Amino acid sequence: MSLSLTTHLPVPLDFVAFACENMHDAVYLIDSTFKFKYVNQSACQTLGYSQNELLNMGVADIDFSLSPVAINAMHQQVIEQGYACFETRHQRKDGSSFPVEVNITQYQYNNENMSLCVVRDITERKRLYFEKQQLIDALEESADFISYAELNHTILFINIAGLRMVGLDENTKVNTLQINDLHPKWVIELLNETAIPTALAHGVLAWRKRVITS
Repeated sequence: MSLSLTTHLPVPLDFVAFACENMHDAVYLIDSTFKFKYVNQSACQTLGYSQNELLNMGVADIDFSLSPVAINAMHQQVIEQGYACFETRHQRKDGSSFPVEVNITQYQYNNENMSLCVVRDITERKRLYFEKQQLIDALEESADFISYAELNHTILFINIAGLRMVGLDENTKVNTLQINDLHPKWVIELLNETAIPTALAHGVLAWRKRVITS
């Protein structure tokens, strides 16, 4: 499946070209041989190449993590579905690489299959995910009961030690639990009347409590 380019657009084509040229994400127009036919300013700035340099290059010159077989398989998916979205790594002119998310849409122009690729640098997203995973690992390794919940009392996380303390299996889907499933009524009243308002006002609240065990 592919889209056919049409001139019946609600805005002039030169405006579309201006928008692509000034997008924050890198934009590549790729032909059926995986060569670049157009690259925007962000693509040049991100990779460190001039526009003329990139227009004499192709996908294989900036993406060394995808094998020719993988590229062909991805191309086949785009032909069949009209689009694809995946993560890979792109290499800059200086040899450094960075993670990216690639969104591809295919269309036909003058009877030739062309692919429009919008590429987003996800370095920051990966960094935040890694830091979050490190925090979760640290919480899981703690021998203390650690949990957090939404203000509506839906539990979002309980570490393994906490699950064991309240007699729950480690495979329990904690997001199906409410705080009152683990604590007596007086704890819920304390949360609503004192703990949550204090935490919202000051950002933190530490207190000791007993939990119900089965």
